[in-house]
Amino acid sequence: MGEEVTDALLESASSALENAELCFGEGKFDATVREAILAIENAANAFVISLGGTYVASHYEYRRAMRVVAQRRWRAALRRPAFKKMLRIADLTEFSVNSRCPISVVKGEIRIREKPTREKAEKFLKGARYFLKNATRYINEYKSSR
Repeated sequence: MGEEVTDALLESASSALENAELCFGEGKFDATVREAILAIENAANAFVISLGGTYVASHYEYRRAMRVVAQRRWRAALRRPAFKKMLRIADLTEFSVNSRCPISVVKGEIRIREKPTREKAEKFLKGARYFLKNATRYINEYKSSR
């Protein structure tokens, strides 16, 4: 069952990344960021579940969950530069989480958030590409080592 869940999450991540690419090409930077974040979230959950962890529902927990399952099941991954970069990408910032809603509340004050620029959207898109590519590679490597 875990492998089916992992495959479904990776497929969803891949689809979200394709959507992000299309949105970026059309100049829809809000949608690019949302889809890129979805790709990262699904790929992070696929990684966590493939190593025996449980589904992560909180945007702020992906980095911690990935580190914890790697410490328990695959310590060698912790030393790899690509994995360290994945952890940085998985640490979804407040901006990325807030990209789902046009407002935020800061100290009780409602604020309209800034729309992402082309550069910001491209940064998220590049991060999602990198993350999905490496998450897939690590998942396959881990599966083949068992």
